[in-house]
Amino acid sequence: MHELERKLIHLSSLWIPLICYFWQRENALIVLAVVTIGMLVIDLVRISGGPVRRLFNIFFGSVLRQHESYKITGASYLLFSSLVTLYLFGSVVAAVACAYLIIGDTAAAIVGKHWGKKEIMGKTLEGSLSCLAGCLAVSLLVPEIGLVTGIIASVVATLVELLPLVIDDNVSIPLVSGVVLWGLL
Repeated sequence: MHELERKLIHLSSLWIPLICYFWQRENALIVLAVVTIGMLVIDLVRISGGPVRRLFNIFFGSVLRQHESYKITGASYLLFSSLVTLYLFGSVVAAVACAYLIIGDTAAAIVGKHWGKKEIMGKTLEGSLSCLAGCLAVSLLVPEIGLVTGIIASVVATLVELLPLVIDDNVSIPLVSGVVLWGLL
């Protein structure tokens, strides 16, 4: 249940690719910057302890991973990487790359944890195939990127999610897939 709750919160981040795609880039950058700074401040205050930590733990303690108890949360990484992706690559690429993270990573985690059987690099083949399916679905929803570009970028995003990288996948998925999308477009 812990992972499902966590991924439902992850899905609530779909507002990010939506504002990247539908809003003017400058407005989306401002909103993302303000929300990112706010979340980083909350994380830093939370890490230092006190009433903010207790309040945060009441609402979100059950979905924190153990390493996040005293470190920056995945939410801060996701917001930061979304902001950087939008700044570097523009609206369409940021919308797709951030949606790959939100949809693909969520699909991989839910399917992998609940139905995954075939282990591959510490994750599951079923989870990775679900990530790929989610990324491909995102690609099909954004005609500006084209079918071939969408397939290539979806495969890259899936590989980044699968590989045991040192960098948090909330950062690596949008940035690496953003580079690929930007390079192919």
